[in-house]
Order: sequence, then C-alpha cells, then structure tokens
Amino acid sequence: MRTWIAGSLALGLIFGTVPVNAVEKKEVIRPATLAKAKEVPAFSKQAGSALTGRFDSKGLAVWYFDAKDFVAKGTHFEFELDYNTYGTMFASKADAEAGRVYNRYYQVTDDTLYFPLSWSGRQYLVLEGYPGDRYSVPAYISRYEPIEESMTAAVQSVKPALLVQTRPGAMRAQAFGALKVEAVASELRIERLVYASYTEAKAAQQKFERSSAVAFAEFDAPIQAFGVDAYQKYQWSLQNTGQKKGLKGADIGFIAMQKRIKGKKLSATKVAVLDSGINPSYADFAGKVRMDLGYDFINGDKSAWDDNGHGSHVAGIIAAGGNNTYGMTGINPMATLIPIKVLDDSGAGSVSGLVKGSSKAFSMRRNKVLGSST
Repeated sequence: MRTWIAGSLALGLIFGTVPVNAVEKKEVIRPATLAKAKEVPAFSKQAGSALTGRFDSKGLAVWYFDAKDFVAKGTHFEFELDYNTYGTMFASKADAEAGRVYNRYYQVTDDTLYFPLSWSGRQYLVLEGYPGDRYSVPAYISRYEPIEESMTAAVQSVKPALLVQTRPGAMRAQAFGALKVEAVASELRIERLVYASYTEAKAAQQKFERSSAVAFAEFDAPIQAFGVDAYQKYQWSLQNTGQKKGLKGADIGFIAMQKRIKGKKLSATKVAVLDSGINPSYADFAGKVRMDLGYDFINGDKSAWDDNGHGSHVAGIIAAGGNNTYGMTGINPMATLIPIKVLDDSGAGSVSGLVKGSSKAFSMRRNKVLGSST
C-alpha cells in the first residue's frame, strides 16, 4: 500500500493544476482490520486535531469518520502525513472491502492529503508505516472553491469505424470492405463497421452516402467528459448573480421555478444518465440511484459505477438533493437516476458506445420505465 500516490498530485479542482503521476491501485482491507478502526475526534476547523497511536504488527492503522459530522464546517478533510507515514482513503466500508480506492482526493505535496466531504455513511483512512512505530497525523477541516478541470485527451480508436443507419424498410446489402460489422442498436437499425484504414473508411462512407438504403454513415468518433464542479453558490446556471464575472440573470430561472412549484405535489421522474456511470454513495444521491436498472457498456455488466467523476457531476446537476448541506443542488431533487455507463475511467468513449446507451434508454422509454425526458 505504500505507493498510493506518487509525485505532486492535483489540487486540480482547486487551483487548476492537472493531476500527474496518479497511481491506480486496488487494496482490499480485511474486515478484521476495519473492525479495529478508531473514530476521528470531533474538532473545529480552526483547532484541528491529531490522529495518534502505534502501527499494528502489519504496519497499519485505520481511522473512520462520518462526513455528515464535519460537512457544515468545510468542504475537505486535510491530513498531514510525514515521510514515514502513507495514507489511503476509502469512501465507504464497502469500498474498503472491495478495494475501491478513492483516487480523486487532492494532494498538495507527497505529505498532504485532502479528501472531499461528499459522502453518506462512513469513510475510512488507512495509514501505513513501520510495525510498532508511533505516528501522529494532524487533521483539519478546510474549505475550497472549485474551478474547472482541464479536459484530458480523448482516447482514439485503434481502427477507424463507421456508424451506418439503414432506412426503415430497406436492406443494406453492402459492407464495402469492412473488417467487422457489429449491430450497435438493432431497433434503430444502426451498425458499426470497422475498417483497416481511414482511407478505406472514408471511401466506404462516400459509397454509403450515395445509397438509397442508408439514412446516414458517420465516423465513430471518440468523446470526452469535461471537469467536475461543486457547491450551489457556484452553480451560475441555476442563479447567475454575476459571480465569476458572469452576466447577472443569465440562468435557467431556477429560483423563480422553485417559487412556482412550492407547495405543489411533484411526481417522481426516472432519468437515464448516459455518461461515466454514477457513484451512489454520494450523500446527494441517497435513495436516488437505480443501479439495478442501469448498465455498463464499457465493461459489459450491470454495475455502472462511476470511476471518473463526470457522470456523478452530471447526475448531480439533474437530481442532487437540496438543502442537505452537501455539495450542490439538482434541478429536480425528486428525480430518480438510472446510470448508463458509456465513458471509461478517463472520461473517454465513442459514438457507438453512446448509441448503445441511447438504445438502452430508448428501450426503457418504450417500456415506460423512463419518463418523457432522458
């Protein structure tokens, strides 16, 4: 567990730097180890406190805290580690037992760790050092204003591919030299055709465009998520007061809408979110995420877990809980979210993957699982 983060990793969302040298890891923490966890003491953000003790025979020490006990005091937990102490964060007990390390925490240097107070339930800090050694880790509550992240480069396809839709009632008889033909969305009559080179794919596209049986033929292009935001007062799209030098009043009229619907009975709406998945452990999503109805088109399973952050951000814009002291406010806090994962852990995907996700949402809409908007 020693190489949890290497180099100077981002305060990316805080100061606008780009995360570098992040080490992907999977560390499973045994239930017996979690059972020995000590509670982080309550303290004010000004005074802080120190987590002290001895490392066990395996060189581990585990602490836990509930974000709800600290979220009113700030936005992040800050832990000051030293040269001989390493730290790893888990957003929940289930994450610790499954080895899902929270890799999006902020680090100013190798010795300072920032963790956002955004979760419901219990979070765990696992410290590592030399067996039997004493440790003392100062802890504080900090408050930060988020800014936009830089967009990472999209992942390019190894081979060029075309998305071809056949017109209703027509039969597409030609593949024009495609190496592979894949049905992307059969109910929408869309196929993905893979070619050996861009030149061959371009020539095939021109032939498809001349065919009366084909509605369109487009390149399957990569797509990429943008950065993550937080906190209602920075959501200028809901209420633009001129913050960030914006145009006052240039928003969706969220405050006026809240006044119009006050006291009225609102129906629950299911919304499919085609993105990098959703992290259901965020406090803003308590009881809102229908993982059982979602699907992961990146890994081919039903667990559409968000390992990038963008999907959870988009889902938060749609339906984050309001007036609960956490994060941001959703446009419709009554909505239920269905995650459809079409972007990977780097936020990259393809148009064909998006079509598959759209087909899934279309099918749910047809079967009346979804509302009128997805």
